[in-house]
Amino acid sequence: MNPFPLPLHCDNAGFHHGERWIVLTEDFPCLTSMGRIIVPRGFICNGGSIPRIAQSLVGHPFDVFLEDCIPHDFLYSPLNTEFYRDEADLILKETMWNRRDQVSAFKRESLYRAVRWFGGSSFKAKLP
Repeated sequence: MNPFPLPLHCDNAGFHHGERWIVLTEDFPCLTSMGRIIVPRGFICNGGSIPRIAQSLVGHPFDVFLEDCIPHDFLYSPLNTEFYRDEADLILKETMWNRRDQVSAFKRESLYRAVRWFGGSSFKAKLP
């Protein structure tokens, strides 16, 4: 099942510290086994910030995993009041499964592991 029932609509939001940022111009729904996530129009993200060493293994997220990284970035933001970090990471892993015909299991697992190992400092705790 494709977790993304609608196409991604976004614009370039410029560069910050050498990273490309985008802004969603439409709501972006994501269907997962843990529930439906709606990334709201106007959300700004970098589409996946993974360490450069991991990028050498999997490529830059903008290359293949942009759709998968947007809900993950949203779930790591203070706007997320529903999911914990481990759930957000599992959702990323689940949505990347959709790319199994395009991207090797090694690359998908490497991106997931990079997020698990290095993403903790980027996660914004759930609001009370």
